Amino acid sequence: MKISQVLYSGMGGHGSVAFSISEGDSNNLDRHSFIFYGVEPVFKDYSQKCKRSSFEFDYVKKTRFRFNYLELFQALKKQRPTHIILHSTQLIVPVIIYSIINRAVCVSVEHQNNSLKRIQDKLSSILCILLASTVICLTEQYLEELKANFISRMFVSKFILIPNGVNTHKFCNQNPKNHEGLNYCMISRLNSLKDHSTLLQATEIICKQTLLKVKLYIVGDGATRQKIEQDILELNLSETVELTGPLDEDGIINILSKCQLYIHCSKGETMSMSILQAMSMRVPVIASNVAGIGDLFSRENIYLVEENNPIQLSNSILSLHKDEEKRNELSENSRKLILREYSAQKVFKMYRAVFLSLN
Repeated sequence: MKISQVLYSGMGGHGSVAFSISEGDSNNLDRHSFIFYGVEPVFKDYSQKCKRSSFEFDYVKKTRFRFNYLELFQALKKQRPTHIILHSTQLIVPVIIYSIINRAVCVSVEHQNNSLKRIQDKLSSILCILLASTVICLTEQYLEELKANFISRMFVSKFILIPNGVNTHKFCNQNPKNHEGLNYCMISRLNSLKDHSTLLQATEIICKQTLLKVKLYIVGDGATRQKIEQDILELNLSETVELTGPLDEDGIINILSKCQLYIHCSKGETMSMSILQAMSMRVPVIASNVAGIGDLFSRENIYLVEENNPIQLSNSILSLHKDEEKRNELSENSRKLILREYSAQKVFKMYRAVFLSLN
């Protein structure tokens, strides 16, 4: 079979998930291709990965005032996939039209937390439930939320639980570096769904309370970058915080290997690839206890803190930094969990089983 994945063109969770699926096909059972869609050009790391692996790929630019549905349909027609994984739910219409004409199988992946969806996101999700062959849910809680919805309840047989996966061979950190001072990072899109403000306030508290040499790496780009830069200046953290911009996979691995801790401040998640990657790298995680995090991971695997509470976050960072035994415990528990439940190979097998059942 030929599997084409339709996803956002810029750096973000879509790309991490999509490539982990294709990389999970370690025995080269199928052909893989990608269609990137968005206002941003194709993230350089994505195009390089496609070229290295000889994956066919196309880019459809979204214009400011309209969706380029015709161009997307033409890209699908050019690639001629037999199976499609749709990561961007708002593109369901041209994907379904192609699927009907060419008898292709379309599965839609629900990436966004239900409580954080806008009206247009909810409408796209409803269309995916109605039109896609299968809807992939990343967590049990998300699946239960869909089952409770009146419209979704009528299509419950379409819902299948498949989590995100991590390339555990790449994200392994076999030779951790010796760290000086206190280094930690956060990797995400810079947008209003992430809580960088709390992270920066906690960092200011740590710098004022201790003599530690503190370094915070904020990886990513997006709409709130200017606000984050302003907060850094106002909190006098210019020497402490490094805004790296978007990084390719090797750059992310390098940043994680520099850090004793990974911090993820968020208002809600579905299943964060950055958290999974940090856990696979044996970097202890401190994260907001919000939907998509607190209900997914136990305290054996990550350190949970209240949302929007910089004092508690700063105390937790310092406490875990001092407690080497606890860090080691979280590191090993996290790596074991990833290998057991979230490896790219296991996730690819689950997708393939779905496709075979739909043929």
